[in-house]
Amino acid sequence: MGGKYVPSLLAAIGDVIEHHMIDIGFMPARDSGPKEIAQRQVANLPTGGAVAARMAQCPKCGEASLIRVEGCDQCTSCGYSRCG
Repeated sequence: MGGKYVPSLLAAIGDVIEHHMIDIGFMPARDSGPKEIAQRQVANLPTGGAVAARMAQCPKCGEASLIRVEGCDQCTSCGYSRCG
C-alpha cells in the first residue's frame, strides 16, 4: 500500500481507516507534534472554554489532558502526576 509493506489485511484496513479519519479532520496527521494536537483538541471541544478551562496542558507530553484528581494534577494521556 503506497509502496510500503503491510503485514496483514487487518493492518491494511486500519491504515485506510486512519487515513480517512485524518482526511475528514477527526484525527491530526502523524507528523503533528503534541502541542499542535493539543491545540486542535481544545479548539474542537463542543463546549469551548468551559472544558478547556478544566483541561490544562501536560508538561510532560504536551496534551491538553491534565486534570485535578484528589488534589493532584494527573495527565489522562501519559499518566504524569504532580501532587501539591
